[in-house]
Amino acid sequence: NTGIIELAGDVDVYRIEHKTPMTILVRSGGNTDLYGEILDGAGSVLAFDDDGRDTNNFKIKIPVLPHTNYVRVKHSRTDGTGEYSLMLESSEQYDKQADDLVLNKTRSYFHPGHIVYVANKTGPKSFNVQRVQVSSVSIDLDLKRFITIKVNDSLPINPSHCYVPSYGIYENLGIIQKNYISNPLQIEGLPRFLPEEMLDHSLVFGIVRDYRTQQPVFGAEVRVFGKPNLPQNGSETTLISLAKGDVWGGGQQLPTKKSLLDTPRSTQHLVEKGRRITSLDGKFAIAVQDTGFLVVRAELPVSNYRIQEKKVKIRHTQGEYYSADIWLLPK
Repeated sequence: NTGIIELAGDVDVYRIEHKTPMTILVRSGGNTDLYGEILDGAGSVLAFDDDGRDTNNFKIKIPVLPHTNYVRVKHSRTDGTGEYSLMLESSEQYDKQADDLVLNKTRSYFHPGHIVYVANKTGPKSFNVQRVQVSSVSIDLDLKRFITIKVNDSLPINPSHCYVPSYGIYENLGIIQKNYISNPLQIEGLPRFLPEEMLDHSLVFGIVRDYRTQQPVFGAEVRVFGKPNLPQNGSETTLISLAKGDVWGGGQQLPTKKSLLDTPRSTQHLVEKGRRITSLDGKFAIAVQDTGFLVVRAELPVSNYRIQEKKVKIRHTQGEYYSADIWLLPK
């Protein structure tokens, strides 16, 4: 098609209607400096581009579901005008790259050790949630764009009822993926983000290992220190004993580079918030109710290891989890 931006601020909109999933490629041509957008039927922007094809023209490739979509074209400058051409290419099904994108995006929320919440409706406007720690996951995407998720070998996951972590906030997976999968969106009575009071306390977890042998250290004392000026009813931590087979392999990964010498930082201005003795496999997990910087210290009652510390930053008192593996260096 051909078009023209006749007046400053003009916007041209083209409608695309299709009955099957497809990947669309939209590109402009000509000497007019254009900015392009792909919108869904509700007017939400799915993708945009300015100079993806050359310095004047945009190029957008995106998988879309079977419904009405729109292409919106405008000049890159608010006072610009000019003629242009618009080309659309499509395929009847998503390409392999789009399949991998959807699957990889979904898998990123279900790594072993990650926590997800599954909502169960108890009334038209009421619900409760089940906290699920992921140990295994299987994900399948069929030709009709329907995604099937099964966690821990037996729990089927409906994306509309599942909440996944996003920077301390748990967001509805169905809403996140509504433009990429064909599962029906069933969120009546459910919020987009879970209220913080429904989330468990944030976790600091990890494994204490011997630096030289790389083996887990049993019986190491792990203590968490924080600022003393927080209210007592909101600063005390609780301890969590990991059952045999539990895996804390997810969360926000902190640097775990082994150091030949890590001089312990002073914790004189901090107070102890919690204490944990590592299990046979060297694991520890402490639920925290403080925000800001905390210091995690690991040491052995015997004096054949140096004391090691790691600093973590807690942004939310609930819903987050931080990996803080510690390597003990023998003296």
